[in-house]
Amino acid sequence: MKKIGWLVPAFWASLWLCSGIAQAETQIFDPGTYTAWIDLRVATADGEFDWLGGGFGKLRYGNETTAIIAQAAVLWKPQFTDTLSGYMLLQGVSDAEVPLGVEEAYIQWKPVPTSGFRYGVRAGQMFPPVSMEHDGTGWTPSRTITPSAINSWIGEEVLVRGLEVNAQQTFGGHRLGLTLCGFTRDDTAGTILSWRGWALHDISSADNSELMLPEGKNQGWYRIFHDHQADLSRPEVEVDGRLGYYVRLDWKAPAALAVNAEFYDNQGDPSAARNGQWAWGTRFYNLGAAYRLTATDELLSQYMVGHTVTGWQVGQGRYVVDVGFEFGLRAVVAQVR
Repeated sequence: MKKIGWLVPAFWASLWLCSGIAQAETQIFDPGTYTAWIDLRVATADGEFDWLGGGFGKLRYGNETTAIIAQAAVLWKPQFTDTLSGYMLLQGVSDAEVPLGVEEAYIQWKPVPTSGFRYGVRAGQMFPPVSMEHDGTGWTPSRTITPSAINSWIGEEVLVRGLEVNAQQTFGGHRLGLTLCGFTRDDTAGTILSWRGWALHDISSADNSELMLPEGKNQGWYRIFHDHQADLSRPEVEVDGRLGYYVRLDWKAPAALAVNAEFYDNQGDPSAARNGQWAWGTRFYNLGAAYRLTATDELLSQYMVGHTVTGWQVGQGRYVVDVGFEFGLRAVVAQVR
């Protein structure tokens, strides 16, 4: 089994240093700071060979009947002060190429608000706030086993390391929010999406994840890249040394309506390659809306459109791999969480 890397010891070291400012509210290793679970699953499918094994199947399980540990996880949420906390999820996924890794791990600071204005900062490894479905414990979908294709892809390839700042202002019953983040890593975002297309599953990547590329040797651009691109794509690597960013706007009305809009750009250099990993220039717009129907049900809607490129230029503004993508999740009634 491959080692998890430097993220875990670095995270623990930063938490140990922060513990020096502990106050009466401190809870670092208390039993209440840990949550653990095991997802045992029996699945049967009669379809194309699954993408996790190098096929083009769009589901987690292909032509098989299997009983597996879909996920085993330990979530640690230490509280250092009333405003400073930590978050780290160690997960095991038995059918992943690398079964054990750290998913999200970050420090979060949220000052106690004294007015309608509030703000917070988090720094570390995290998924951008795109998914409207992964609001369960440990970035899991809370309403269904399988999320939409949009958020399945976020879990695959859009795991970043950065510094995120969030601010919110409440006035007249309205709440406006702004989130900004600068990040590294995530240079390969777009690889699996372009090679395989959209998929539906509940796999989420970790710091050391490796995703097998489909066996696409009959694709012309596969033959161009096969001497330079590894058979496995690594979502959490830095290839080109560039800083990516995302920005999100939120609006919650006095009525039962909430709307969000987000723009993501990893600012990848399409011509950069390192250790068998190509950088992809990937950007997308994501729009989301939630409307409360009753005290227990709400209507969720999400739409994403984006573009990703890699390789060398083959014309004015065109690259050897030049892919646009679009997906909409509309009119889904879900239980309120």
